Amino acid sequence: MKYNKIYKNNNNVWGSEPNKLLQRIYNRVNAGSKFLDLGCGQGRDSLFMLKRGFKVTAVDNSQEGIKKIKEAVQTNNLSISNINLLCEDIKTFKIN
Repeated sequence: MKYNKIYKNNNNVWGSEPNKLLQRIYNRVNAGSKFLDLGCGQGRDSLFMLKRGFKVTAVDNSQEGIKKIKEAVQTNNLSISNINLLCEDIKTFKIN
């Protein structure tokens, strides 16, 4: 998959700031709520929500993207128990 190579060689492909819409609305939902990030890439939105106390499920079919998120969680001393990292294709992902 092309994103594995792109993510491996570049940090913050999509930037380090979360999506502008997410920045505007996240505080309307209670911390501790669940957040699903489909096509999470390197996790800028997932990490933003995790830092704010949300329980995150991050889904992307790039192993390198998922790896970068895991590294960021560890580097920032975030709770790995509050994030579920799934390397799956979002086209066939089933929401339970």
